[in-house]
Amino acid sequence: MIQIRCDIEALNKVCTDAEKEQIPFAASQATNDVAKAGQGMLWDAMRQNFLIRRPWVLQESVKITHFSTKRDNPIHTRIVVGDKADFMDKFEPGGVKTSRSGRNIAIPILARPGRGGVVPPELRPKNLHLHAVGKTTRGDQRTFLMKTRSGREGIFQRTGPGPRDYILLYWLTPQVPIPANLHFEATFRDAVERLWAKSFEQRFADAMASAR
Repeated sequence: MIQIRCDIEALNKVCTDAEKEQIPFAASQATNDVAKAGQGMLWDAMRQNFLIRRPWVLQESVKITHFSTKRDNPIHTRIVVGDKADFMDKFEPGGVKTSRSGRNIAIPILARPGRGGVVPPELRPKNLHLHAVGKTTRGDQRTFLMKTRSGREGIFQRTGPGPRDYILLYWLTPQVPIPANLHFEATFRDAVERLWAKSFEQRFADAMASAR
């Protein structure tokens, strides 16, 4: 939570009645201005720090769920990571991702059609139905499990009849590092520190001008 504290009693001593009436309105509008600016700043940062494959992720990842009005007490906005994009939460503190089932995590290599592409449903690991066949592990779409000479294990797919006619769909690993590169709180703190006072001054001036 980011809080902005103002000495209202000190303001009341120097403000006229008309100015006092406009302060809550100006403060609420300035708070909304900063929320929207911070949202845009975070979207820009996410475009730089993440490869966004689905456009809706940006919209859902930084949602303003409450815009302030002059009737709020205290005046506030609410900005959250949306439920549909809650997987972004883990990029705020960072850490390590492990499989919930205790198995390996599949890291897409050629399963994804290009760097910006999305893995097609039929090539998702669970849809390959990998299962034991004798001493091997095979699945749908001519896939199979294999350990390389380096000791790394992956899911491969045959592309032809030759012994080396195959491609690597996924590397398998027990854990994956999660970088702390969302910067949700830091971005909004920066927006408040740089923009709120200036926005309040402008909103207050506009409110007083329109009230005359």
